[in-house]
Amino acid sequence: MEEKGFTLVEAIIALTVFSFIVFTVALLYANANRSYARNSQLVDVQENLRISLNKIARDLREATGELNVSRKVDGAWKVVEEGEEGTQISYKDSEDNLVAYRFDEKDNEVEVKRGQNDTFHPIASQIKNLEFSFDEEERIVTIKIQGEKGISGTVEMTTRLYLRAYQ
Repeated sequence: MEEKGFTLVEAIIALTVFSFIVFTVALLYANANRSYARNSQLVDVQENLRISLNKIARDLREATGELNVSRKVDGAWKVVEEGEEGTQISYKDSEDNLVAYRFDEKDNEVEVKRGQNDTFHPIASQIKNLEFSFDEEERIVTIKIQGEKGISGTVEMTTRLYLRAYQ
């Protein structure tokens, strides 16, 4: 007599194959989702870094004098020696206004101040580090900026610019 249906062994094998397929699909979905989140955060960080570098570089090209690079030491800003790196840069622009850019470690932001009586305002967030160095003889400023958001990993960008109007 022929019996119709599945044996217990066939059912277990079918369930095992089905479970393996579902697990593989779920794993692929989770990896794709994680990759999308990482790349999305990476794009956000890169955009913030590009905007910051572009704005700082554009403004610095108008520096006419009194350019100082500073670093916070024991809670106070100290001007660094030529060629050394600092986290703040200040200068006089073409209209003789004081302009300063700095890295705010507490809020992880790049901040700008325009004019002696102004306060610092953020222009970019998700910043991990910002460093300036100035070669007065060559009139070249080097800007290094690093950013990070969530699982993006650290992204670093660097630019060097020649100060045409600096005297």
